[in-house]
Amino acid sequence: MIASRMKAWRDKKRARSGGMTEITVWASEFRADRLRLIFERLARFDAIGETYFGEAAKWLSRRRPPLEFFRGASYSAEIDGPFFGPHWHLRPAGGRITGALGTWIELSPDEADDVRLLCASAVSSVLETYLQNNKLIGRLRDDTGVALNVLFAEADYPQGQDDYLRRPANDAAFERAEAARARDVDRAAYASRLHKIQDPRVFYFDGFFSVPSRCYAFIRDGDDGPQIIIGHINYGGTSPTNAIETLAVALRDRHFPRTPFDKIKYYDCWAQARDEYRLSDGEWRSVRSLDNIRIQRVTFDRPTTPAGPSWGQATDLAPDVLDELTEIYTADLDSAYPA
Repeated sequence: MIASRMKAWRDKKRARSGGMTEITVWASEFRADRLRLIFERLARFDAIGETYFGEAAKWLSRRRPPLEFFRGASYSAEIDGPFFGPHWHLRPAGGRITGALGTWIELSPDEADDVRLLCASAVSSVLETYLQNNKLIGRLRDDTGVALNVLFAEADYPQGQDDYLRRPANDAAFERAEAARARDVDRAAYASRLHKIQDPRVFYFDGFFSVPSRCYAFIRDGDDGPQIIIGHINYGGTSPTNAIETLAVALRDRHFPRTPFDKIKYYDCWAQARDEYRLSDGEWRSVRSLDNIRIQRVTFDRPTTPAGPSWGQATDLAPDVLDELTEIYTADLDSAYPA
């Protein structure tokens, strides 16, 4: 009997994706229902489950339970539980201030309490300023349904506010709203990678780790064969120098699909701009101007692939090529690297 049950359990385990296993813990009757919900969220096979699990896993690196965490640009503070002392003199068990390279200063209960109050005051001040600057003081906005412990009833919300209460009606509506929010973030992310100057010579490509990247692509088909000049865009994602093989293939396939790689000449170019302060109307202003344009010929050890790039002098470009490059980079100085 026992052997058959064990066999059934093993078969069930193997049938589950990823070799899942069952975990059983004992808990008080008072906490059992909520612990089941917590474990269900920790065990989810999606971004939500990974996020919950990642936060909870941090507990394993501490011998005390975390009470509060204040993250700063240079320093951060951790406040540990539980609270010690009588109810009229409660103090956190301790904490630490972390800094560069993960170094920390361990705090006594009194120091941890002081740091906790100082950080809470600073956060409150910053958030109040944010609310004021965005005209959100005195408003109530509850339009996501994320918070389940709602403190206000619908009748408590001020009428006439278009964003005061639009909570999803049920879990399905919440999931649809979350999916729409994720799509909006994706659209905004890709829109942010569009070049500010609309020019047909801007070429978009997937850079390292699929980061949307862009460069200029100047295409010429002269008497001595096709030429592809790849122009760098500052803050344009992956540098074309690091993606030269990918760009060589993509631009050849788009513009000269019937031409062998070894019959195409490739060039790598970038512009440099100089910032100078000049006196104008009694004030010193920063003025940017084009400093120079550098062009290098790119050849490949295996031109039919292409692969194995190397860079050398570009001596076979027509004079009007530099004129075209100067024109575009003068109109788009932000794409030039600092001189």
